[in-house]
Amino acid sequence: MYQRFLAATHHNGQSLLLFLSKTFHREILAGVIPRLAQAGFTLAQPYIIRRAVILLATPEAPNSRNRGIALVAAFAIVYVGLAISTAQAQHKSCRLVAMFRGGLVSIIFDKAISLSATSQNEASAMTAMGIEIERIAAGLQCFHDTWGSFVEVTLGLWLLYYQLWAADAVPILISVVCITMGLVLSVALCRKQTYWILAIKTRLRVTTEMLGTMKGIKLSGLATVFFTRLTELRTKEIISSRAYRSFQILATALERIDSLDCSKS
Repeated sequence: MYQRFLAATHHNGQSLLLFLSKTFHREILAGVIPRLAQAGFTLAQPYIIRRAVILLATPEAPNSRNRGIALVAAFAIVYVGLAISTAQAQHKSCRLVAMFRGGLVSIIFDKAISLSATSQNEASAMTAMGIEIERIAAGLQCFHDTWGSFVEVTLGLWLLYYQLWAADAVPILISVVCITMGLVLSVALCRKQTYWILAIKTRLRVTTEMLGTMKGIKLSGLATVFFTRLTELRTKEIISSRAYRSFQILATALERIDSLDCSKS
C-alpha cells in the first residue's frame, strides 16, 4: 500500500485522505444503506406512536381489532428493523475504522523501516501509530452518523413543522444555538488536541533518546535527573490533556442538550 500511496501522491497529487477514500470506497459506501434505514425506522417511531394514541382515544369500531393488530405488527417491524439497521450501521462503521487503521499503520510502518538508523523521527512514527491514528479512528467512528444525523434532523424538523407550525421555531432555535456553539467549540477542541499531541511527541522523543543511551546514563549517574525530566514532561502532558477533555465534556453536554430538546419536542 505504501508504494501505491507514493505513486498516487507523486504522479496524481492525491492527498492521504483522497487516497484512502478511493482505496476503501466500497467500505465507505457499504454503510450508507444501513444508516438510511436506521434514520427511516427512527423517524417512523413518532408516527406509529401517534397512530396508537389516536386508536386508543377513539371509540371502539368494528375494525378497531384489525387496526390494533396492524399497529402491533408495525411496532414489531419498526423496532426489529431499528435494531438490525443500527447493528449493521455500527458494524460497517467499525469495519471502516479497522480498514483505515490498518492502511495507515501499514503506510507509517513501511515509511519508518525505510528511514536511516540516524533519523530522529522514531518518536513521530510512534506517536502517529499510537495517538494520532486513534484520534482518526475515533472521528471515523462517527462518519456515517455525521451525515445521517443531518438527514434525521432535517426530516424531523420538517415533520415537526408539519404538526406544530409556528411552535416549531423553539426547537429549531435551540438546535441552531447548540450547533453554532458546537462549531465554535470544535475549533478550540482541535487546537487543544494539537497541544496535547505535541506534548506526547516531546515525551516520547525524550524517552526514546533516553532508552537508546541507558547504559551511559547509568554510568554517569544521571538516572535521577532523567527521571525528574520525564516526570515533568508527563505532568505537562496531563495538563495539556485537561483542557482538551474539558472542551470535549462541553461538546458532549451540548449534544445531550440538543438531543433532549428534540426528544421532548
